[in-house]
Amino acid sequence: MKNKWVKYTVYTLGSIIVLLVFANIGLNFWLQNNLPDYIKKNTDYNITYRDIDVDLFTGNIATTGIAIHNKNEKNDSILRLKGTVGSFEISRFGIFDAVFNNEISASRLILIKPNLNIILPNPSKFRKKKKEASIPFDDVEITDGNLAVFKHNNNRIFSANNLSVNIKNIELADKNSNQLLPITFDKQNINAKNLFFRQGNLQIIKAEKIKTENKLLNINNLEIIPLLSYDQFAKFQPKKGSFAKGKIGQIKLEDFILKKESIELKTFQIANADIQLFTIKRNSTKEKKPLNFGFNIENLDLKNSKIQVFNSATNRVFSGRNMNLKISEFELNDETLKIQIPVKYENFAFSGNEIETISGQQKAIFSQVNINPKSILLDQIILQTLGNGKIETNMNGSIKKVAININDWKFDDDNLDLNIKNILIDGANGNLNIVKNIKKNNPISGIEFPLLLEKMELKNSNLSINSNNINVFSGKNLEVLVNNISLTEKSSKSKIPIEYKDFKITGNSLIFNTKDQNIEAQSAFILPNSIKLTNINLKNNGNYSSTTAMVGSIKNIDVKIKEWNFDNDILKLDVENVLINGLNGKLNLAKNKTKTAKSNNGNPPNILLRKISLKNSAFKLDSDNKPLSFKNLNVEVRNFTMNEQTAKNKTPFKMGSYSLAATNFNYTLSEFYNAKIATININDSKINLTNLLLKPTVSRAEFVRRQPVEKDLYNLNIKQLSANGKWDFFSNQLSIYVNNLNIDNMDANIFRSKIPTDDPKIKPLYGSMLSSLKFPLFVEDLNIKNSRLVYEEDTKKSDGPGKLVFGKFNLNAKNINSGKFAGKPTNVPIVINTMLMDSAPLTVNWEFDTARKDDYFTVTGFTGLMPAPDLNLFTEPYLKVRATGEIQKLAFAYTGNVKTISGTFKMINKDLKVQMLQDDGDKKVVLSAIANLFVKNDSGPNPAAILIENVERDNTKSFFNFLYKGIEAGLKKSLVGLGSKAQKVDTTEEFPDNEEEIKALQKVEQAAKETPKRKTIFKRIFKKK
Repeated sequence: MKNKWVKYTVYTLGSIIVLLVFANIGLNFWLQNNLPDYIKKNTDYNITYRDIDVDLFTGNIATTGIAIHNKNEKNDSILRLKGTVGSFEISRFGIFDAVFNNEISASRLILIKPNLNIILPNPSKFRKKKKEASIPFDDVEITDGNLAVFKHNNNRIFSANNLSVNIKNIELADKNSNQLLPITFDKQNINAKNLFFRQGNLQIIKAEKIKTENKLLNINNLEIIPLLSYDQFAKFQPKKGSFAKGKIGQIKLEDFILKKESIELKTFQIANADIQLFTIKRNSTKEKKPLNFGFNIENLDLKNSKIQVFNSATNRVFSGRNMNLKISEFELNDETLKIQIPVKYENFAFSGNEIETISGQQKAIFSQVNINPKSILLDQIILQTLGNGKIETNMNGSIKKVAININDWKFDDDNLDLNIKNILIDGANGNLNIVKNIKKNNPISGIEFPLLLEKMELKNSNLSINSNNINVFSGKNLEVLVNNISLTEKSSKSKIPIEYKDFKITGNSLIFNTKDQNIEAQSAFILPNSIKLTNINLKNNGNYSSTTAMVGSIKNIDVKIKEWNFDNDILKLDVENVLINGLNGKLNLAKNKTKTAKSNNGNPPNILLRKISLKNSAFKLDSDNKPLSFKNLNVEVRNFTMNEQTAKNKTPFKMGSYSLAATNFNYTLSEFYNAKIATININDSKINLTNLLLKPTVSRAEFVRRQPVEKDLYNLNIKQLSANGKWDFFSNQLSIYVNNLNIDNMDANIFRSKIPTDDPKIKPLYGSMLSSLKFPLFVEDLNIKNSRLVYEEDTKKSDGPGKLVFGKFNLNAKNINSGKFAGKPTNVPIVINTMLMDSAPLTVNWEFDTARKDDYFTVTGFTGLMPAPDLNLFTEPYLKVRATGEIQKLAFAYTGNVKTISGTFKMINKDLKVQMLQDDGDKKVVLSAIANLFVKNDSGPNPAAILIENVERDNTKSFFNFLYKGIEAGLKKSLVGLGSKAQKVDTTEEFPDNEEEIKALQKVEQAAKETPKRKTIFKRIFKKK
């Protein structure tokens, strides 16, 4: 029984095998003889072949000598094929699935020597049933083929000659996956010549040769040809941001593997490329889609290439020659895109020649560039400004070398953590144009604090800096060294955004400019604690009428600094010493002064200058055409202070002690006066001046002509003036306290013309004048010695001015005050001793009190023997009166206030006669005789004292005019004889000093008042304005 089952099984299997063998033979016979006719009848193609072999057992199909073409070559609704295939093989073809399930699957497809032209159907006519895409082959091999693919309109989209392809393990991407490429494979071998590929209407890619050898794919002479102009691309491709044009000499890909989610390469090398990349700025608010794909390249290599980048059809923003880039362990994926630098790498190195970049208005050309993670080296840099240079900061010039060595750098939470060993800028030459942009951005955002720089150095440089079209700085042979720089979060918010250990700055031919001032220095040496400048020249950059600036030179400036920093954006400066030596210059103050705006924060700097010295200098100051000058000027100031407290005062600073010594002081006080001083020595407690001159700058006639009202003209010469005391001119409260003020050998001339009209202004008396001062003033003792005072006055009709001369003039005054020093006396006693008309001794005692509101004063005077002709110096030219005889004694004692003056007057005269003169100087005989009838020629040895009461003051006149009116009243009464009825007073007393004598004089005064008034010639003699 058992043997039967075995026999049946054997018979059955044998029958099946025999059947299959005959079926295989029969199928091959049918395919060999009938397949072409079947295809011809049932398809749109005519196919012939030399032979065909089908193995039903293995699923292998082999065909040779194939020729194919369309029945209707003009039918563009179907795929059109034309050509030959040397042989065609399919391994492990799924015949059962193909017959019963209409599915094609095979392990391998081999085409040998295919020569085919493929024309794709017209998409508008071609209707294909939607079917899930699949690739029926695991491996594809093409050997020595010539293929060309055309669109329906005969536009070629792909072609290749001598094409040999061997691709292993092909897989099609899942439709739900996010793969970048639709297929993957793990091994490939491609060889071809004259590769051609057209990407729609965008570009054509050509390659002369593709060869694979030992897992290394080489592409030679690749060319990218765009089909659209820049403007066309920008218009018709709104979703794309760039396109390329150019040639690549060679591309090498080693161990190229295309996986589902990444492309992996051992080596990717581009050599001898000449590429132009055109970029288009798109305003897109859409979020960027994830990449969903990655690139892993062990060695990325760009060699000897030229790359250009354009942001318009012709505007190149980057270019470089001989560019080389090596990156190891290159990685790009969705994770790397999340960090600041969107790739990861282990190491990189970049080099290139003739690198050119354009950013905004700045163009930079680098002869050679070398960059790696630890260093940056830039050689022979040329910088150029594009356009007007007014939009953003830019530079014109060149730099020999820039070298940067980096300790470490990385990104931590998207912030740059940077530690630099050193930066060297060597041979910088050019102009830096600084433009202040209205837009404020944060230039240090994205930095992980602190940013560290061990050393920064600028060497052998010649630089110029411009700001707002003004050359604010330039210098030659500049050397800058800064050590241990750190940028911290706190320092970044300060005026100086960095901290440092120390620095050194040196240079020659330095020029500093502001809108108004130009400063040139031959050399500079600057450290954190000192500044040294030599041979400084100063110039005015603007119009003298609208700018304040210094013109001249300074031999050297030395500054020693104890401390300086910014505290909450407020400058704190503590300077040990400032020395300015050999200043020879002129300071021009602006004539058209404009108000300067206050700083935004309103906080003044905190400045302490412990010592300021100006030595061996000559200085001029020009303000409103009032020049002031010194020679041999030496100034020292101690403890100059400016801070928040002093800024609240009228004078925004204060000083400690100070001193000034100079010669040849010259000052134009006004359009009419010039002052000169031979030597000056001043400090905060002493003043010493020699040869002080106050000289008119115009003639007397010119002075009178230019005065709208009468005014005195002074001419003053003081041999020496000295003072000691304590005064404070530079604080909020001006105060002057003088112990002694001495004036020696003063020669003063006062001229007044009565030609202009009277000045109607009210003239205060000296008590009110002093008390009206707003600051404390006190002069303990004033002495004028060995001096001379001349007063001259003329009228329209006078023959020259009349003169009053006070020779050997000596004055002592005490307690000159403004009434604002607490506890100090307010009474001012004044004693004057002089020689009236250089012949008669005159003593005057004058006293007033600045505390009295009524300006009460007393004044007494006494003069000895004076020949009357000595008065002719005044009376002849001024009054046309000549006097003879003598005045043996004249004395007066007056008291007064702001309204009236009263007192006693006494004069002893002998043989006093007057002569009235004609204009030519001849005597008027008759008029002179009449005048002498009324003049009391001899007063006698003991005349009565005259009582003068309530002489009213003209408040538009000075105190001395007021005093003269009192003396005039006494002269009238003495000379015209109105006191003849008065009781004689004992002449052993100078003035009546008892009650009876006063009453007697009052009766005389009353009798004079009752006497009828007569207009006499003597009214003219004694008239005084």
